[in-house]
Amino acid sequence: MLRLLKDAGANVQVATGFIEPSILSQIGNTYSVSVTPYLDRSYQGLEGDALIRRIVDSIYEKAKDSNLLLFSQPFSGDAPHFAEAVAEVALGTSAESWHRSHDPIRLPHNFTVLKGLTRALPTTNILSRQMREINPDVKIVVVPPCIDEDRLNNVLELPEVLRQRHNIGNNDILLVQPTRVDPNKRIDKAIELAVRMEEDLARRGNKRKVHLIVSGGESSEKSRSEQQRLELLAKKSGFGNLFFLGGTERVADYIRAADFVTFMSEQEGWGMPPAEAAYLGVPCVVAPYTDQYGQPIFQEVYGGFDFIVDDNKGKTISQSTVDRAIDLVTDLSMGDQLRLNNKLKVARYTKGAMKETLDLLLRQHQNRGLAKTT
Repeated sequence: MLRLLKDAGANVQVATGFIEPSILSQIGNTYSVSVTPYLDRSYQGLEGDALIRRIVDSIYEKAKDSNLLLFSQPFSGDAPHFAEAVAEVALGTSAESWHRSHDPIRLPHNFTVLKGLTRALPTTNILSRQMREINPDVKIVVVPPCIDEDRLNNVLELPEVLRQRHNIGNNDILLVQPTRVDPNKRIDKAIELAVRMEEDLARRGNKRKVHLIVSGGESSEKSRSEQQRLELLAKKSGFGNLFFLGGTERVADYIRAADFVTFMSEQEGWGMPPAEAAYLGVPCVVAPYTDQYGQPIFQEVYGGFDFIVDDNKGKTISQSTVDRAIDLVTDLSMGDQLRLNNKLKVARYTKGAMKETLDLLLRQHQNRGLAKTT
């Protein structure tokens, strides 16, 4: 969104709560924008009203020459304080105030932010309806996240080279789980799918091996413990082709090399990997996940996509899911229409689609004269 705003001619400056130089540099280099922290280390230790006052003063200073403020959702424990500050700034300035939201609106700080907004830019219709109930007067435009087409199109390693490096034969089946290692991601179900596909193929006289590669990500005690649990599960299941990457910027290469992407999460705020798989023409095996409040987020985001949806509410993969996965890898022509359908559907989550929405919003805003976007 930042890059598209800049490309549209806005003078974009970013004020962020991140203070680590490496993170500031990464944001600036990624989006080619000026990035400065609205807080420094002196705010640490402040609480309550004192913390709110520090945030408000800092944002005002950074945004004093702007007439459009774009606030993004905070991730830290300071979220309620940030929300109070955003509401105060939004109510106390003549600038338009937009807020980009993707967490369930029931979180307390979102109620606060909605008080002073000119416009809300939630990622889903579910959030939009919740916002409308809280503040019927706020202007709302749903702006889904967009996939990074530049990253996905940047081939760093050809599929055949990548598969060879991981000792995956030309006739072997590769499943890729492009997520962090977390119990909520239900990687155990991806392992089960791999095991059952291999067993069912063997019963049919087909000795193809199945491999599962998990991208991983953050290195925490929780993720290490979950990885150990999954490795033990694979061992007990007699599955020897499980591999954890430990995080990589080259996930797109692994998706491109895969026969399937697996995404069996129970809960997600949105869920990007299926969209990335659809864009790259790779079939996806998914579970119809909800958000943390039980809202059917998967159905809104991916309803109409031609995914293999395992709607078995139990702990095991349904046999129909295993059968359809095997059918797709044994009869490649069956996947042609699937890939075409998904490619058409995923267009709504591209930068081009987001650009059209932002261009319209900026044209409306320019009636007031766009000087600077912060």
